[in-house]
Amino acid sequence: MKKNILLTIIWGLCLATCIPEAMAQKQGRMEKLLRYLNDNDTAKWQKNREKLDNETQTYYAGSLSLMDILDQLWKKQSEQAATNYFGRYERAAEAYFPAICEAENIELSNIRNRADKSIIDILEVSKNKIPFSRVLLDSIRTTGYPMDSTMLEKIKSIRELALMENMLSTPTLQTYQIYIKEYPNGKYLSQVNTAENKRRYQLVKSTPNPDNFKAFFEDTAMQKFFQDKGPRPYLSEVRALYDDFLFQNIDTLQKKGDATAIRQIIDEYKDSPYLTSSERSHLNELEFISEKADFELLKPTLTSSESLNLLKKFLATHKYKEFRDQANALRQGFILQKIVSTPNCVKYYNQGRLTKVCESDSTGIRSTTYSYNDKGQVLSIVSLTEKNGQIINQIKTSMLYDPLGHCIFEVKTDPKTQTDFYRRIRHFSSDGSIESDSLKYMDGKLVTSNYNKQGLLTEVKEYDKNGELQTSTINKYDDKGRLLESQHQNLQFTNSPAQILSQKEIYEYDKYGYLNRIVYQRISSNNQKTDGYLTCIYDEYGNRIDGNSYYEYDNTGQWICRTNYDNPNDTERIQYIYK
Repeated sequence: MKKNILLTIIWGLCLATCIPEAMAQKQGRMEKLLRYLNDNDTAKWQKNREKLDNETQTYYAGSLSLMDILDQLWKKQSEQAATNYFGRYERAAEAYFPAICEAENIELSNIRNRADKSIIDILEVSKNKIPFSRVLLDSIRTTGYPMDSTMLEKIKSIRELALMENMLSTPTLQTYQIYIKEYPNGKYLSQVNTAENKRRYQLVKSTPNPDNFKAFFEDTAMQKFFQDKGPRPYLSEVRALYDDFLFQNIDTLQKKGDATAIRQIIDEYKDSPYLTSSERSHLNELEFISEKADFELLKPTLTSSESLNLLKKFLATHKYKEFRDQANALRQGFILQKIVSTPNCVKYYNQGRLTKVCESDSTGIRSTTYSYNDKGQVLSIVSLTEKNGQIINQIKTSMLYDPLGHCIFEVKTDPKTQTDFYRRIRHFSSDGSIESDSLKYMDGKLVTSNYNKQGLLTEVKEYDKNGELQTSTINKYDDKGRLLESQHQNLQFTNSPAQILSQKEIYEYDKYGYLNRIVYQRISSNNQKTDGYLTCIYDEYGNRIDGNSYYEYDNTGQWICRTNYDNPNDTERIQYIYK
């Protein structure tokens, strides 16, 4: 028993002596390895690294891992090694690595500085400076690595330069946002903002959409940067693009016929904070499109005669003759009867058709009655003149229509004597448009008229009974069918100096389609020339009016009474009876 105890004690003493010696041998191997690494003795480093036993590698795993990383940093300039360095250093510094350095008289700070310099060198030649520098900075921050401030600023400087160069070569929103966030007062701020501003301009130019325009116009940081630097580059170009973009959207909606959407986007265009009034280059076109949309929105609201008061507001707030005329035409569907009266004349209309005219003057009382067929075409016009209760004159005009509904023949006769006053024959083309008509009076006078393909009167010639030309009139029109010019020639020579031999009239229209002036030039038989013009006047609802009269209106915007200023007896009244 005593012998066993003695042996145990002896074994324990041997272990106590051998373990420190074994550990010292292991650390000695690590110290040599560090020395070879630090002295760039690649052969000995590699040889001794391979000879390390497993137990030493396990025990000094943290220090060995750091040395492997340093070997890759210093000799292979590995980006992956640079990425892993900070974590490996943190673990090694908390273990045996400081003691190994101290044993070899190698300053730990020198190891760090050399590693830092290698990392900077690797970063400077890296093709992925932006993500690589981000990883380095994040690793330094999370590990608390004691990097020299100068070296740290060097990494940041390399990163800032890389971000700027990337913005100049291949600008992206992400790169711009990173730079602005990390370097709000950076030394390349001007270049970066200029590059981003150009990128946004090119983006709205290539892909114009609301988001891209909003990104350009509403970036407050960008606005602030250029605020004190003169006009922002590309601002005028982007505004012009935005102006066209909105108008094209409106034009597209117009083709689809969506009046509500058109009205909405037009309002957005007019109220857009991105455009000044001078930069809205399509206001004239939009005014027309806007009024067209409003007219389309007006139509379904007129459901009864009680709703016709909406017309008055429309007529007063819209200016284009085309849509005012169409709006006024909507009223006709609700009018049952219309009576137009002056002191000497009363006209009766039934559902838009003139049915009777009663006139009185010194020759007697004349009553004219219009008859229609079931297609609404005038069949006959009968006029009776009475005086002192006796019929003193009777005239009848009859019309004949072809199967297509064209009036091809018209004759005016005296039913009592069965004599004709005139006969008119009209010719129509295959497409239904009138080509010509000839009006033959019984005294031999002949009037011929020609028309263009739109059915507009282009030429009128009048011949006497001997077939000699007496007068001619030539009319010219624009592509909208509006009369532009009328040239009248009179070949009937008399001795009167007041006789007009030639008269030319030029018709001028405003942008809304209204005739606003007729300029004329007359040449009399004594070769005297007279120039002048007539001005057309309209009320606020687009009705042509007489400047010498005042008017009264109903609640639909149409005048119902006209009274001459100088002669109150000269009046004209219009009475409407609605369905």
